[in-house]
Amino acid sequence: MQTRITAREVLQLSDIGDEALKSMRRRDQIAIAFGGHDIVAAKMYLPVDGVALMISSALSETYGASTAAALTRASADKVLIAVAQAGVSNATVPLAIIDLVRGDGRRAYVASAAAVEPSAADGYVLERVTSINVSHIIDQVRARAARIDLDLSAPFLPAPDSVEFAEIMAPYAELEAGIVEARSIRKRDAAAQRVGARSRVIAMGGASHRSARSRVTEVTAAI
Repeated sequence: MQTRITAREVLQLSDIGDEALKSMRRRDQIAIAFGGHDIVAAKMYLPVDGVALMISSALSETYGASTAAALTRASADKVLIAVAQAGVSNATVPLAIIDLVRGDGRRAYVASAAAVEPSAADGYVLERVTSINVSHIIDQVRARAARIDLDLSAPFLPAPDSVEFAEIMAPYAELEAGIVEARSIRKRDAAAQRVGARSRVIAMGGASHRSARSRVTEVTAAI
């Protein structure tokens, strides 16, 4: 069962201050799990939201903050798969963003949570692979959680081969698999957000309620 956390705790786990959040919101640079674009005080979240924020931050070193956020949201299904795999594996679990380019200059992206040598789609040449160590990010999230007396030792998502995880992932069957052209990233981002909203409801339905002490205090804080 996944632990629900407050908006304030999500920010603490991802080391984002209030002013930084305001700036990110203005620039549409927030990328939480399930393709979400924002963090608001009145809602509850999951630890995987902090992981997504940190993945976006890591990708920003390559793509800049705005494109990194869009790529993280558009790849929300792969983020969930990587986090679920990390919960049952002692090996490093990567999330890779693969840059592709065609002879006419058209660009595209592919996200992958598989630890295999990437290959280019037909008509494209593999230009660059940016790989994020999701296992390490989860370790960082847990270390920050411990500093604020928050126990996140349990897996962040159900096991990848479980019925529960299959239910969470079911809405993503509506998204087209394969490459996402750079000129279509906004369309993919919006589609991932719509589908992810349904996936989040399923995931939150299986979330456990921890003690109300910090939840009540933090959820009422202005963000």
